[in-house]
Amino acid sequence: MIKKICSVCKKSFNVHNYREKTARYCSQKCMGSDKNANWSKSRFKNEHKGWNKGQDSRIEKRCKICNKLFKTYHNRVKYCSYKCYWNSKEYRGVRSNNWRGGKSFEPYSLEWTRELKEIIRQRDNYICQLCRKKQGKRAFDIHHIDYDKKNCNEKNLITFCHSCHMKTNTNREYWIEYFKKITNK
Repeated sequence: MIKKICSVCKKSFNVHNYREKTARYCSQKCMGSDKNANWSKSRFKNEHKGWNKGQDSRIEKRCKICNKLFKTYHNRVKYCSYKCYWNSKEYRGVRSNNWRGGKSFEPYSLEWTRELKEIIRQRDNYICQLCRKKQGKRAFDIHHIDYDKKNCNEKNLITFCHSCHMKTNTNREYWIEYFKKITNK
């Protein structure tokens, strides 16, 4: 340990050897109150504006949705913000990786009611049947094992937390086989 003098309050303080050259303050309070330090222009901002010796290496592009100019480091970026990205129709509907031929637009059967869902949750003791998490404030989702919205047979329904329900919406063939083994259909 080495003794140093604070630049602001002039008190003595101890620092490790490796901080001998960089330590100037005894506390964060003194560091924040140093009127001689210009914190808005930090060493990082001055020395590393871009990768090309202080030049800004970002590319100026125009957003495909709102037509606003923006800067980016990557040439593949097409949108100025997440809002514009989600408003684009590029990854919706048929172009989406999760497209299943419009299955989400198919109507449920008349048997699909709040009472039926509550019966299934009660049957499964308000526990997610995949991760075994207990239901909290948000009611758990009820999942159709065979992915057929019209089949509301109690043996075809199972309780999931929202996270597990999202997992089971991809790779459907795997999940159908998995749940058939578990439920012994």
